[in-house]
Amino acid sequence: MFGEFGLNEANLRLVKKINNKFILECSHNSVSRAILSISSIRKLDDSLVSLRVVKVAGTIRKAREIIAEG
Repeated sequence: MFGEFGLNEANLRLVKKINNKFILECSHNSVSRAILSISSIRKLDDSLVSLRVVKVAGTIRKAREIIAEG
């Protein structure tokens, strides 16, 4: 959607997987593009998936707390 340059600029990376939830990290300037990109994914490997952003947090610590609550 945003190409390789956009992906590189977002600096998107997987931080942690807890059950079926993932903590992803990206640059603060790319949050809206990362949300849009994640929400538009419909297929991983050969499986149909539905990904949704549950919450946006400013720190990894806060993201872990949010996942622990739910």
